[in-house]
Amino acid sequence: MTDSVWVELIKQAGATLVVLVTVGLPLYVKVRRIDKQTTNGHAEAEFPNMREQQDAQLALGRQTHDQVLALTEIVAGHDRRMERIERQTRDLRDTDDATDETLDRQRLDHARALARAVADRETALRTLEARFERRVP
Repeated sequence: MTDSVWVELIKQAGATLVVLVTVGLPLYVKVRRIDKQTTNGHAEAEFPNMREQQDAQLALGRQTHDQVLALTEIVAGHDRRMERIERQTRDLRDTDDATDETLDRQRLDHARALARAVADRETALRTLEARFERRVP
């Protein structure tokens, strides 16, 4: 090989080196930056895949929704029971008031009947005393 071929090879190697440094190095840095951005940094996390995490959250949301619906049914059942108990309590209170009124009326009737009976007996006793006094001088 002649000197001119060697000189030409060195020129070409230098040009290639310049192109590699000016174009290749920034391109390499850019590719490394993109690689860091796309690398999964959560590989050791509970949910390394976002879809798995979303599926787990969706399942938890559905489970919570079902529990809330079940609790809503329980509360509605308790509300119905409370309404029934309140109705029964009202009925008992009304019955108690009616019973008290009936007992008061009966007591009053009995007291009046007793007063009449006492008055009738006193009248009968006075009548007997008057007859007895007339017979026995």
